[in-house]
Amino acid sequence: MGWSRFWQRRQWNEERARELEAHLQMETEDNIARGMSPSDARTAACRKLGNTAVILEDIYRMNSLGFFETLWQDLRFGARMLAKNPGFTAVAVMTLALGIGANTAIFSVVNATLIQPLAYGKASRLVMIWETQLPDRNKQNVTSPATFLNWQERNPVFEQTAAFFSGTGILTGGDAPEEVGMQFVTPNFFSTLGTNALLGRTLTAAADGVAGADAVVVLSFELWQRRYGSDPNILGSKIMVSNKPRIVVGVMPRGFGFYIKQQAFTQKQPQLWAPMTFDGDARTSHGRYLQAIGLLRPGVTLQQARAEMQGLASVLEKEDPESMKNWSVNLVPLRAQLTGEFDAALKLLLAAVGLVLLIACANVGTLFLARATARRHEIAVRMALGAASSRVVRQILTESCLIAACGGLAGLLLAYCGTRLFKNLAPAGVIPLEGIKVDGTVLCFAGAIAVATGLLFGAVPAWQAAHTSPREPLQEGGRVGTGSPRESRARSIFVIAEVGLALVLLIGSGLLIRSFGRLVAVDPGFNPKNVLTAWVQLPNAKYDKDERRIYFFARLLERLRALPGVRSASADGFLPFAGIIAGTGVDVEGRPKLPMAEKPVVDVALVEPHFFETMGIPLLQGRTFTDREGLEVTNKVVISREMAKRLWPGEDPIGKHVTIYMKRENVPSEVIGVVGDVRHAGLDADVRSTAYWPYPVLAFSFMTLVVRTDGDPMALAPALRQTILHLDKDQPMSDLRSMEQLLSLSLARTRFATLMMAAFAAMALLLAVLGIYGVVSYNVEERAREIGIRLALGASRESVLHLVLRQGMRLAAIGIAIGALASLAASRLLVGLLFGTKPTDVITILTVLLVLGSIALLACYVAARRATAFDPVVALRCE
Repeated sequence: MGWSRFWQRRQWNEERARELEAHLQMETEDNIARGMSPSDARTAACRKLGNTAVILEDIYRMNSLGFFETLWQDLRFGARMLAKNPGFTAVAVMTLALGIGANTAIFSVVNATLIQPLAYGKASRLVMIWETQLPDRNKQNVTSPATFLNWQERNPVFEQTAAFFSGTGILTGGDAPEEVGMQFVTPNFFSTLGTNALLGRTLTAAADGVAGADAVVVLSFELWQRRYGSDPNILGSKIMVSNKPRIVVGVMPRGFGFYIKQQAFTQKQPQLWAPMTFDGDARTSHGRYLQAIGLLRPGVTLQQARAEMQGLASVLEKEDPESMKNWSVNLVPLRAQLTGEFDAALKLLLAAVGLVLLIACANVGTLFLARATARRHEIAVRMALGAASSRVVRQILTESCLIAACGGLAGLLLAYCGTRLFKNLAPAGVIPLEGIKVDGTVLCFAGAIAVATGLLFGAVPAWQAAHTSPREPLQEGGRVGTGSPRESRARSIFVIAEVGLALVLLIGSGLLIRSFGRLVAVDPGFNPKNVLTAWVQLPNAKYDKDERRIYFFARLLERLRALPGVRSASADGFLPFAGIIAGTGVDVEGRPKLPMAEKPVVDVALVEPHFFETMGIPLLQGRTFTDREGLEVTNKVVISREMAKRLWPGEDPIGKHVTIYMKRENVPSEVIGVVGDVRHAGLDADVRSTAYWPYPVLAFSFMTLVVRTDGDPMALAPALRQTILHLDKDQPMSDLRSMEQLLSLSLARTRFATLMMAAFAAMALLLAVLGIYGVVSYNVEERAREIGIRLALGASRESVLHLVLRQGMRLAAIGIAIGALASLAASRLLVGLLFGTKPTDVITILTVLLVLGSIALLACYVAARRATAFDPVVALRCE
């Protein structure tokens, strides 16, 4: 810009400034003549004229500066305008911060669990291979060594297949004995995953898959660091694992783990990996206990692999109908397998916070419309003096983006605090929390959502301003700030949208709360109060015979029953709510013997004497096991009511015989008692037929102790630990929890999702109510002259109150009606998360409608009360 143009602009501005000062003085004198004080007169004149000098200078610069210079000017002007209205700015920023912060926090969880690539080199081609029993009895069932070897050798679609079994190992020597998660894996397990060791090597078929190979083990980074002090010389050393020496050949990278909860024998994350090989008997054994994973060949799709593997299953069924009839294959991508349990809940929460953000945008959009109405005179002057509509739109959008940017920064802080709070509140094991953080991806998401929200809530006010004729505001005279009908409709639409979206969230959370209430009310089939549980795994190398294991648990229970405060003590191989339970086929004596695949299936539990009394499971018929039956093999069985109804409907099962196929040599067992049904897998699981054998029948190396106490069960924990160590100084115990804790953990995921949904619904309700209150309050202020005239002409204050209430409640009613229709469609997405509750539950919907309507009425009433306090003389004098 040359000097001549600079002086021209300066001279032009000085002339306009003199004209404006003269105009301002005239308006001030007119206001004084109307009875105002000099200071009020000056303020009213400034409000009427607006900051016109700044406007004129801004328009002139627009014609002489480039795009970036005018953009910078817009930013500076917008910042000045926001700084002059700190109340408006603070409310808008905090409203957006809540929406952006909640979205960013939940997105950080979704990003860490559903979006970030898995920590395996070939994760995109990895799939879990499950057996599935038709018709859809169990879609994800473990497989047998024989079937796995057939898959491995005869499939045409996998580059590699590996099998693994998740168990536990006992570490002794040095520190106190410790039980840790341990996986027995085929030697190609790590190469299938595409993961290498941090130190040393992983397992290989050449070194660890041959007969006579050394007993080796690979450590997790965390175990190496915690128990072995990050010893760099750990490679080649021997450690005692379950009383067996193993050579450490490798340490895995930090954070490496591979645990599939479904059908896992233990809930412990693996920290040790040992090789697993199969002998000749493996091809004829059909005990199902292995989990399998496969690496697809390049170019093979999941659909192709499924078709090929299901075809192979049909071939295996023809070759071995006794074991493989009605068994097929189910392939599940690894990502879906790892996130399947919480995928729906996280997506639901993400949708919920998305609705909260939309409500926040509508709320701030309403504020911007009200502010735009107050600035109509300023905008009209701009347009009358030659400002283009695009420049007006850009100025308003610039201010909205500034608000959104401030809200985004505040939202990031809230998101950071929210993720930390999320980690602290989320129950352990419900969601993998290790990778949740506010990283670059989350920052980009926050930035994008801030820009999007700024454009979203600023679009309508900008459009309204651009389509406003400057003549109307300039002809309004003293009625500065009165909005047009179009602006009033826009504000009403925003409020209707807020109420409708809030109702969708409220009905969704109401359905989840009602569902959770019904779930909690379900009878588990036992009394969980004052029961202490603890897992004990005996090392096979030390307790290599059934007699030793039977004797150990018998002595342990005898000592536990003698402890002060203990009412009774027993043990169970597969405790309810603690993990999986074994299932197998049965034959009923006197009926035709069916093929294995067609036999009725029952769950099998191994229990010590006094188990049913200790757990509070009612005895319905017959008797339970005696102390003698807890020491020696007697072919007796106690069955659940469901098993009795299924196998002997309408008959007395006592004295009947059933053959349970759990051993190499299976003989009939006599039914001696019937007990109540137990929901073993969870309160939301179906009741299953269950057979209870006395422990000596199989004498597994593991049992879960159950001890009923007189008081707090956790107070008995030290005595329980000492009792076990007195029997065997190298024998640890783990998973020390009360039965009530186990029951609570089974509800943790549902409870957490319900609480989060309720919190977001409450946030949406608050924003919607504030929106209703704000619009009604603004309408009252906007109609001050009309209300004053009504009151001056004799209208009662009650009639004015009713008038304003009708206007506000009409908006709320429209929003509720639209929201109710939308919730009928949206609530169907909750079907998989509801228990005993329909998406169209009438009681829940009516309750939510009543609550929202009452709160909306209260907000309208509080805002409308201002109208009844107007003094008509003051209201008319302002004109």
